[in-house]
Amino acid sequence: MGIEQFDVLAFFGERWNEPRPLENFARLLDALGQPWQGMRIVHVAGTNGKGSTCAFVDRMLRRAGYRTGLFTSPALQRVNERFQIDGQNVGDDALDRAVRRVAAAEADVGMYFGGFDRMTAAGLLIFAEAGVEWLVLEAGLGGRLDATTAVPAEIAMISRIGLDHTEVLGDTIDKIAWEKAMIIQPGQRCAIVHPQEGEAMRAIEARCAETGVPLLRVDGSGLLLNEIYHGRQRFTVQRGDVHFVLETGLLGRYQIENAAAALIAGQALGLDAIAIREGIAQAEWPGRLERLEGHPMIWLDGAHNPQCMRALADSLGEYAPGQRFVLITAIMADKDWLTMLKTIAPHVECAVAVDLGARSVPAEELADALERLGTTAHVAHDLEWAFAKASDLCEEPGREDCAILVCGSLYLVGDMRGYLL
Repeated sequence: MGIEQFDVLAFFGERWNEPRPLENFARLLDALGQPWQGMRIVHVAGTNGKGSTCAFVDRMLRRAGYRTGLFTSPALQRVNERFQIDGQNVGDDALDRAVRRVAAAEADVGMYFGGFDRMTAAGLLIFAEAGVEWLVLEAGLGGRLDATTAVPAEIAMISRIGLDHTEVLGDTIDKIAWEKAMIIQPGQRCAIVHPQEGEAMRAIEARCAETGVPLLRVDGSGLLLNEIYHGRQRFTVQRGDVHFVLETGLLGRYQIENAAAALIAGQALGLDAIAIREGIAQAEWPGRLERLEGHPMIWLDGAHNPQCMRALADSLGEYAPGQRFVLITAIMADKDWLTMLKTIAPHVECAVAVDLGARSVPAEELADALERLGTTAHVAHDLEWAFAKASDLCEEPGREDCAILVCGSLYLVGDMRGYLL
């Protein structure tokens, strides 16, 4: 029976907004036979850069010869992307089996679980069935009450922390950092942390001191971009007196931070230099400053909060020098969308705003805000029209050298990528 017949999307789409103790989720895992047993786990939390960091670590482990599982969210195009085994999306049959077992176990324990809890449990079953040796596990919103924190990890990693999901995690950086730092648990080998604002780093330092877990930092001053060439970048990571020259096809200076964190993780896990270097070079993570060749050229970036949008804006001049852009955007209503528009508007010639459903800011509202910011904006109610309009705008006199920039939401990027490819 295929996954559509069970309606996996509805099963995973159930929301549960009340905080629940992890002991409840542990009961569900007990009913499933503790499927995490036998897997070694790298646990990754943070606001921005989690997925790319996971992709780097997963690829290094695969290059070292391990069978890996990769659990991330959200998916760009299809739910199966959230569960990867050795770099391949899980098949429908394996996903169907796992979902049915989770539904049965949920009934056995007599408790209701939200979609992310169910997804985490299904992923653990999938990875156990596949014989995964190393699991790279991306946390959901937070850490303290996140389902992924119910399983023991060998290494904790925390990417850049910013103001996002404030209605759940708190309205200040230190509150959010405290929630995410709770993935650091006693007995772990180390906690690897990206450069952070002062309040965030202090919260993480306090958690490491409380648990006795060694803190390993990515030193932002030790990262140097050397060269951008043919859609790749070469860079140097300095750790003490040692310099590592690496390259990756993932663009953006923030990817250098993510790769540096992965390098530290690889060293902590005892991976050899070849696995680390080639794993970072071979890593793929679509929809993050991704360039699709053609006429017009298209850039896809999942910038979905102000911090991400600032990183994108800062990257455009360096990674797309001399290009001008026609923007296609949609933004979820729970984001600080006006700040996001203020950040990207100075970098675009004009814009097309599109609706993504009830959870997104209405396209008319986005277009009005862009117009007030001095950017000519058009309204689209579907992706096909939005892309056709943006393509036409690129061909207008004086704009023939423009590229299309798609950003504002990972859901938008996923839908557009599916439409284009």
